[in-house]
Amino acid sequence: MRIVLPYPPAAVREYLKGDAEFTGLVPPALISTRDTPDRITRPFVKVRPVTTPGRDPMLRNPMVQIDVYAPSLEVITSNTDQSVLDLYADVDPEEAAWNIAALAGELLSRARTVSFRNCTWNAAWKEGPLSFPETVRGVDLPLYRSPVRVELKMLVR
Repeated sequence: MRIVLPYPPAAVREYLKGDAEFTGLVPPALISTRDTPDRITRPFVKVRPVTTPGRDPMLRNPMVQIDVYAPSLEVITSNTDQSVLDLYADVDPEEAAWNIAALAGELLSRARTVSFRNCTWNAAWKEGPLSFPETVRGVDLPLYRSPVRVELKMLVR
């Protein structure tokens, strides 16, 4: 099968997984294009496609959303991992999610000519971060979510 455009969220995921500053806050195993961790004990990231603007029939400018989720402070402070406690025990989870999302936006917007599969890309930070709680798991188990959107300019080789 001919690949017209590689999956843009995978390009962003791989870039974030390769950045030491970002993985110092969120380990690579918690940066995914689909999975929510089975046990949520610290912030994690989901990278998803949002839209591809219709002005380009070759899909060269896809939009990607980076969603950062942080559990409640009670969940974080009950953690046995001292590195997690050092990073997040004194930070409001909404602020932690916001800070990580803003870092993702900044890092991606500074990326220049990144190679991924059969293309190269760079990104422009377009929206976010925003901040709002999600109570899908129940009112007692909120996740604080902060999304950022970037538009990629992808050049397929």
